Amino acid sequence: MRNGSPSRLLDFLYWAASVLGTLLSGLETELHTIMSGTSMRRMVLGVGAFAAVVGGVMYPIFVAPLLHSQQYQNMQKQNRAGIKQEEIQPGGMVVWSNPFGEKDQKKDS
Repeated sequence: MRNGSPSRLLDFLYWAASVLGTLLSGLETELHTIMSGTSMRRMVLGVGAFAAVVGGVMYPIFVAPLLHSQQYQNMQKQNRAGIKQEEIQPGGMVVWSNPFGEKDQKKDS
């Protein structure tokens, strides 16, 4: 697991929940004057169901790889075991290297 990734995820989820709470509290005061109790309950249940579906879809795509990064890295190593990246580069392009890393010191002769 990368350093700080669960913390960043929890910070984001806390922020998203606070924004959603703020939006819903404003919506509730507006709708309370317009709608009856039954239709408001139905709308809150609909919004809650939509949020649950979106959360259920997002979990395997975003949250699970963040929480179980070592498992996904091992799967990638197994899937890419027989592949040499230099051989499959399109158009004779050079394999990516870090432009900010240390450069090789070559002497001009």
